[in-house]
Amino acid sequence: MNPNTFSVSRLIGLWSLLAAFLGNFALRAEGESPAIADSVLQAGVKLYSEGKYKEVIRTFEHTAFDSLSAPAAYYVGASYAAESDFQNAVRYLKKAVELLPAHIGYRYQLARVLTQSGLPRDAATHYEAIVAQDSTYVPALVNLGLLLSEGRDHRRAVDMFARVVQQNPRNFLGHYYFASALVNAGEPDSARGYLAACLTLNPGYAPALNLLASLYFKKPDYQEALRLYTLASAQNPQNADLFYKTGLCHEKLQRYNSAATAFLQATLLDSTNSLYFARLGQSYFQMRKFAASIDAYQKAASLDEDNPVLLFNIGLAWAQMDSTRKAVDALNRAASAHHPEKIAYIYNQVGELHFNKKRYRSARTAYRKALQFDPSNVEAQFYLALADEQLKNFKTAIEGYKRFLRLASGDVDQREKVELARKRIQQLMEKK
Repeated sequence: MNPNTFSVSRLIGLWSLLAAFLGNFALRAEGESPAIADSVLQAGVKLYSEGKYKEVIRTFEHTAFDSLSAPAAYYVGASYAAESDFQNAVRYLKKAVELLPAHIGYRYQLARVLTQSGLPRDAATHYEAIVAQDSTYVPALVNLGLLLSEGRDHRRAVDMFARVVQQNPRNFLGHYYFASALVNAGEPDSARGYLAACLTLNPGYAPALNLLASLYFKKPDYQEALRLYTLASAQNPQNADLFYKTGLCHEKLQRYNSAATAFLQATLLDSTNSLYFARLGQSYFQMRKFAASIDAYQKAASLDEDNPVLLFNIGLAWAQMDSTRKAVDALNRAASAHHPEKIAYIYNQVGELHFNKKRYRSARTAYRKALQFDPSNVEAQFYLALADEQLKNFKTAIEGYKRFLRLASGDVDQREKVELARKRIQQLMEKK
């Protein structure tokens, strides 16, 4: 063998090996070696499937962002999402979608993370892109429908959920969402049928029971609403609001003892809600358990100190216990705390308390105060004239009745009082 030839051959071989080595080194540095990229990706997928999200992120942390393949970007983004790092999750998932815009799974995950990031409009844009690509993709239809509902675009939400139900008639959640959208769109009658379908598929689904019960309550069909609220509360025995709504149904049906039992249970489950105590006080009031009524109202007032209605109700309860002083005190405190447009009504009640006790001077004072706040108050004007008549201020009474007739002109609800006022004017004129 020619030594020169041998040397050249060896030299060429050495350069080939060096070139291969340098090429592999360069590919390794850039993260673009197909064999290495595949192995890293497979390792990342395995770690992701095992729920080791931090390790997935570490697996790709030395790979340049611009060099990531779509699957790698997706798994890194999904791992950041699982770790609640939504800013990085959005960044990597957007990269995956840019590289493979037709991949529905990547876009769907991005839309979900955008929603979690508080970017519902951006999320809706991606859900719409999915639906445009595949109008039967139920997860995107559902989430887009929910976003449209939150944005008060109820008609489009109805359309999304109609497609969901069409794709899978046995999807009980689809029926529930469809019904909710119909209610928001002002179609409660149509919603009832889909809620019934939802409950046929899942009889114990409390949100559907609750919504259907509310529709019957508004209809009003208090008996059916009661049945449904009772079923819902059985499914959620720690839900105070369901017991409260059950109580409202009993109250409307004038079953005050049952109403009180339900309201009491609501207060036991949630002792911070003044409304529960207020309705309990009202039930006791209707049962003529005035001491218990006052106790419940006072608990409500301690939770809602600026609510004059509670003071007003306390006053009425004291009045029923013949404690006029405490009643008037509570009503006066209610008037001082009330909005001006409501004060006249409260002074009407104060006047009625005094009038019923034949304290006509005090009644007259109260009715005059009512008219100061509301000069068009027909009730106050009528009873003011009646109080003046009882005090034998006949001329003033006649003038008061005439003012009442002017105020009550054309008011069909005041017909009886109008006839009485005319008779009293004629009789008092004769006395003069």
